Amino acid sequence: TTTYPGTEWVAWAERAVYDLENLMPGMPAPAFSARTDDGQSVSLESLRGQVVVLEFYAPQNTAFARQLDERKALYESAQGRPFRLLSISLEPDTLLNEGFLEGRDFPGLRVIAPGGAQGELARRYNVNVVPTRYLIDPEGKLAGKYVARRCRRCNATCWRC
Repeated sequence: TTTYPGTEWVAWAERAVYDLENLMPGMPAPAFSARTDDGQSVSLESLRGQVVVLEFYAPQNTAFARQLDERKALYESAQGRPFRLLSISLEPDTLLNEGFLEGRDFPGLRVIAPGGAQGELARRYNVNVVPTRYLIDPEGKLAGKYVARRCRRCNATCWRC
C-alpha cells in the first residue's frame, strides 16, 4: 500500500485482508436484516438452523442469468430440508428488478440491497463481482464462497456489462 498508493492494487489488498479477517470458512457470517420484495422481514438470525445460500446478483449480469437453471435445480433438490436461498440484487432500480423477474421461475427469498453495490450489505460481504454466493451453515457460520470470474467483455471485475 505504501509502494502503490491510490491504485487498484491497494483496493484489492484491502479487500483481501477484509476477507481474511471476516469472511473465512468457520467464521460467523456477517449479521444483516432486510425486507424482501414482498415486504417480509428477513435476517440472518431468522434463518438460523437452516443451510443458507446467500447470493448477490445484478439483473443485468448475463452470467447470473445463464445460471438460473442450475440455481432452480439446487432449490428443488433441497425441498423438504432445512434450506433457504436468499437472493440479493445489487441493482437499486425496482423496475429493472421486476423486469428481470417477469416470466422467470425464481424461487427463494428476494431482497434489493439498500444502497446497491455500495451499500452496507454488499460491503459486509465484500461483494465486488456478481454473482457472489456464500454458503452459510445452520449455526450461522460461513462454509464456502463462490465468486464469478472476471468479465469477459471488459476484462474487469464489473457487474454492469
